Amino acid sequence: MNTTIRICTFLCLCLLLATAVNGQNEYYRTSQGDFSNRKVNVHSGNQVRTTFFNYGLVGRINAAQDYGGEWPINSGHFYVGDISVMVGAEIELPDGRIITPVTVSDGPRGSNEEDPTDPTIKWTWEPLAGFDNPDTNTVAMSQQPNSWPASWPDRLGDANDPGWPGQWNGFFLLVATLVWVFA
Repeated sequence: MNTTIRICTFLCLCLLLATAVNGQNEYYRTSQGDFSNRKVNVHSGNQVRTTFFNYGLVGRINAAQDYGGEWPINSGHFYVGDISVMVGAEIELPDGRIITPVTVSDGPRGSNEEDPTDPTIKWTWEPLAGFDNPDTNTVAMSQQPNSWPASWPDRLGDANDPGWPGQWNGFFLLVATLVWVFA
């Protein structure tokens, strides 16, 4: 029973903290992603290796350079071509009409990233600036401090440690800390 209460308390705190932190940060409400911020990195663990991109794509674009769900690592056996994020919603317009827009991350096949009637209107996921080291071409990862920016743009308002320089800005570090505190 005591373990159940601890787990429920921990989960409630995580949800509350995530809502409070993300819901009150003006940075996310005023920022817009940009194609020029696109970067790539490789994630590997438990004998699986895959390439991922910071605009919602996982897998292979370039067969000579990318890893598409390789298992086991260094075997050359790839089980994923590419995986793209797709998000849709059903929306009722003020005039009562219902529409179902769908946004898909850009992928190797293309043709889904812009409005066909106006190519200046982008229909895709694009990364926000400032969440990586501008001197590298890699997505920031917790175990690669050289991929981090000098400071995190969404943490500049932290009164105690503006920008969190030299620290990882990630939810999972927070969860690990909470697990340690509540264990």
